[in-house]
Amino acid sequence: MLTRHGVTEQQWRVMRVLRETGEVDATKLAVIACVLAPSLSRILSSLKGSGLIHVRHDPEDRRRSLISISESGEAFLKEVAPESSRIYAEIEDRIGLENIARMLDDIEQLLKALDRSADQANG
Repeated sequence: MLTRHGVTEQQWRVMRVLRETGEVDATKLAVIACVLAPSLSRILSSLKGSGLIHVRHDPEDRRRSLISISESGEAFLKEVAPESSRIYAEIEDRIGLENIARMLDDIEQLLKALDRSADQANG
């Protein structure tokens, strides 16, 4: 579905995060959207080139970029979201809400374990 609309899954995720959080700095956006910083740079460049987001320098710290969804980005999300919701509903029907919740819990536990391992390795 996303390919038909000309965006990648990561671009879609970044735009949805921006819609939910409002303007945010690139570091926080990378964490919330679960995207590595080098990948985020490419994603932002592409989305900015398409006019789907705005990127500006923080007036208090010019090294920091602040990113927000543009009006075009909002319109794009509004157009594509119903189809996305139908697909998620179909997945939920096939797999079941309990199984999805269990998988998400398992993924969260995995991520926490990986974070702990990284913390232990770093110090």
